[in-house]
Amino acid sequence: MSDSEDGFTAEEVAMNLGLSPHPEGGYFRLFPGQEPDAERVATYRLLIADSDPQWVPMDQEEMWTCYMGGPLRLEIATGGPVHSESSNAGDGHWMSAPAGAWVRLVPQGAWALAGRIAKPDPQLH
Repeated sequence: MSDSEDGFTAEEVAMNLGLSPHPEGGYFRLFPGQEPDAERVATYRLLIADSDPQWVPMDQEEMWTCYMGGPLRLEIATGGPVHSESSNAGDGHWMSAPAGAWVRLVPQGAWALAGRIAKPDPQLH
């Protein structure tokens, strides 16, 4: 992992929040007190800038925000030009990735700690 953002390294954030490796890169975990089989769950995602962000299909709507670190850019492809939207750490702005789109998340600094609200991902439990 890498450089300092907000006075913390990505390693410190992952360790302090008890994050686990995510299959698409970076780290994640459910917010405390949630059941992995709930209809909707909130998760932390720690995204690292030196990883190659992949385009992934959305089979459901997902909501994203940035809690800490550098800004987070959400890129959305729905068949026309790619639309992008950003959230700065702690600004409270939630970005929506619609079902049927292809999306990728790109940290704009060394790393970004994001929040995600969506249906649980069965491959992660």
